[in-house]
Amino acid sequence: HLFGGRNEVVSFALVLEANASQGDLIDVSVALPTLGTLRSRPTPSDEDMGDAIFDWRETQIELFYLRYLQIRGLSGQGVHKDERLWSRRMQRPWVAGSGGVGLGLGTFHDRPGAFKHWPEIAVPLELHPTFNVTAGESQMIWVDVFVPKDFAAGDHQGDIAVSIGGGSWTVPVNLRVFNFTLPEKPTSRTMVPIEDGDIYRRAYGQNWVHCSKVYAEE
Repeated sequence: HLFGGRNEVVSFALVLEANASQGDLIDVSVALPTLGTLRSRPTPSDEDMGDAIFDWRETQIELFYLRYLQIRGLSGQGVHKDERLWSRRMQRPWVAGSGGVGLGLGTFHDRPGAFKHWPEIAVPLELHPTFNVTAGESQMIWVDVFVPKDFAAGDHQGDIAVSIGGGSWTVPVNLRVFNFTLPEKPTSRTMVPIEDGDIYRRAYGQNWVHCSKVYAEE
């Protein structure tokens, strides 16, 4: 179930997982030909779009094959000095350090997400029309849907077609378009600085939290 306004891109991900005990998924293909009256972008062999291929407003439905990037290290920003500011997936064990900050223990190897593969690189699916999924692993397909300015409000239906080794399945998709249109350009200028205090407020409800308080809560 998707929802959005006109002149907006709405997105979702389809994840295909190969059961470890049932072997690889071979010759997999995915398509979303239509969603209501919206249509997938023609492949270059069907129609030469020229420079319009780079304009998302000319692309109503586009699918991407997600490649995975191995995390081998982290950038050294100032916020990394306090281990509590890392997401749980990359947070090392920590103790109270000088000044009440969370002092990380160990090295990069001690982070839960170290050397794991994360979906990052989006390749247009027409460049990777069929693929395999190794047993015990998964493959993500990212879908962008652009809602034109003149598109009708209401519900619009379509089906994702999945083919695996000669077998076929469908996944229903519903797009609900609300009766408003987003402008081409923002009408207000904004600047959003992100500092340690902003992260502390989101995680702990205040600008600064001493490690002793976090220990008491956990």
